[in-house]
Amino acid sequence: MVDANRLLLFEFSIEPSLDYYIFHIGSVGNRFTHYSHPSLNNRIDLLRSYLLKFYPPDHEVILISAATSAREGSHVRVPLCRLEVILAVVHYASTLFVPGLRPSSFNRKYLDLLTGLGPQT
Repeated sequence: MVDANRLLLFEFSIEPSLDYYIFHIGSVGNRFTHYSHPSLNNRIDLLRSYLLKFYPPDHEVILISAATSAREGSHVRVPLCRLEVILAVVHYASTLFVPGLRPSSFNRKYLDLLTGLGPQT
């Protein structure tokens, strides 16, 4: 989990094979969260540009919005290259989920151990 503004300010390195939850995306590049108009002065384009250093443009990210009433709560999937389209539904309770890229290989012996197919000690 990481705050969007801290991620950009400190240019934290991202390990693309890990999942990330990026919060405070309603105030990217802005010290205020505009509750009624979260897209006002939001520089989500800066977040998109930074994430594109680590992920391909078609990598799917998911906006997760927590419910504040019984009829709320949702998720919106969008390719990273089109991240700005989520601004229409971003609000103060929104978090961006960036799933990790699938690793190209794994430790087969360790998988066998976990699944009970390997040697038991």
